[in-house]
Amino acid sequence: MYWLWDILNVRNAQFRSPDALNSLIGFVSGLGLLPFLLLLSGSNPSVLIVFCYSLGYSCLVLPLINIAFVSHDRSSQKCGGFENSSRAFFLGLVFALAVLLSLISIHSDHPKRLWAFSCYICLLSFFHWSEFYVTAVYNYANCGVDIYMLTHSPEYVMAVIACALEYWIETLCVPTMLPNYYYPFPLIVNIFGLLLCFGGEAVRKFAMITTAQNFNHYVETERRNEHQLVTSGVYSYFRHPAYVGWLYWTIGTQVLLGNPICLIGFTVVGYRFLYGRILHEERHLLYFFGHAYSQYQEKVGTGIPFIKGYRING
Repeated sequence: MYWLWDILNVRNAQFRSPDALNSLIGFVSGLGLLPFLLLLSGSNPSVLIVFCYSLGYSCLVLPLINIAFVSHDRSSQKCGGFENSSRAFFLGLVFALAVLLSLISIHSDHPKRLWAFSCYICLLSFFHWSEFYVTAVYNYANCGVDIYMLTHSPEYVMAVIACALEYWIETLCVPTMLPNYYYPFPLIVNIFGLLLCFGGEAVRKFAMITTAQNFNHYVETERRNEHQLVTSGVYSYFRHPAYVGWLYWTIGTQVLLGNPICLIGFTVVGYRFLYGRILHEERHLLYFFGHAYSQYQEKVGTGIPFIKGYRING
């Protein structure tokens, strides 16, 4: 599979990770559905056409990916070739369908409704794919298909369903039941939410790249030999930039969708989760790094208002 990297002149060993390559190929192949659909059906296809073409495209492309790329160099693949590429392909496919939805919204009576939701789906699919890809490139030792975070927890799945339900209930049902209902969020608010998502995503990914092999999606209770305290880059501004990015990304998605109920709920739940998570994590970090981490705490805040973290002296 390395012939592709040779063509692109990618020489850095970490970018030649077979699992990162499988993921990238899978995601880009999923994105290929968009020009495929536009070429065959135009910019405003019916739901049935989209479904049929998507199914046919998946049945055609996914086996080809497995034959051409995934089936080779299995011994060097840590994450299971087909498990990896199929997840990435699915996320790329969802991203492509969301972009198509945004194009369809141009022809709809209420383009703003479809535009905001399609942006949300794009953000969601890219977030999950990039979590794995960045880990596979910069933190290969901790890489696994679970890093796609698609089945993170039942609570997470319920939260995604809840925000989608609120969005469509408020945009479709409420105006019908209340003729004088005024959609309270102007376009500038949706754009602000989108920018929050971009900023949060960037901060989180910079954090993952900066810490590289020191980053872990799970709280580590034992210090690895290679584990180092990172205080440079984005970590010179926040002690927990990955959490900062995730929180603002989460809040941004609900501002983008204009979901007042989920906005409040996600903010409260997110704060409570991070409050406990940071306390738990910093107990171990103080044990791992001792005075060095205590000094770091004095110089740099957590990055999340009203969350100070765990201090030995209280």
